[in-house]
Amino acid sequence: MLNMKKIAQMGAIILCGLMLTACGTKTSKSPAKQEVSGPMTKVGQYQRAEEDYPQATLLAIKHYNKTFNVDGATIKITTGKLIQMDATTKRQRDEHETNFGEHLGKKYYVYQVEYVLTNTSDQKISEEGLEVITPRGDQLTTNNGAVDFGSGATIQAHAKKTDYLQALVKKSDKNKMDKFKIVSPEIIDNDGITIAEAQTLSLAKSSN
Repeated sequence: MLNMKKIAQMGAIILCGLMLTACGTKTSKSPAKQEVSGPMTKVGQYQRAEEDYPQATLLAIKHYNKTFNVDGATIKITTGKLIQMDATTKRQRDEHETNFGEHLGKKYYVYQVEYVLTNTSDQKISEEGLEVITPRGDQLTTNNGAVDFGSGATIQAHAKKTDYLQALVKKSDKNKMDKFKIVSPEIIDNDGITIAEAQTLSLAKSSN
């Protein structure tokens, strides 16, 4: 038979194990921070600051995968990310201040959209840049709170390009990823004629 001392020891081990299990479960509810050198794909991942770029931490990610048809092209909005930027020096903020046309503090938030624009026509086209409408209804354009890195690009017939759109937003927008809207670019044909006007593209989840 087990003596009382051994029974007490076994009870202590079981209790300790239960406490560790409970603690482990509680910790797993918060996303672990993980440094990455490539694209951030999970909430909590971050890219370390560089001499001329701030530390970037992913707060939210949304895979929209929505395709919109306009005259002469299709626009696929693939992924949206809300990123916290922590800049300890003016140099780390310079690029964003130039792109957004605004003075920034040491901490600010960026909404980044990846999109694919496909030329469905038989001639080359150019696009005049996408814009963002925030959940509060503010329309942001290049050098006015936003920047489209693909603005002005020329796309050959039946070719496609992938690019990015960024905009200054609020931290609270991380819970409103479906409420962002995109303004499609004007599409201009090889003769300089506008074949597709800008229109508002909703990123809200479609109701079934």
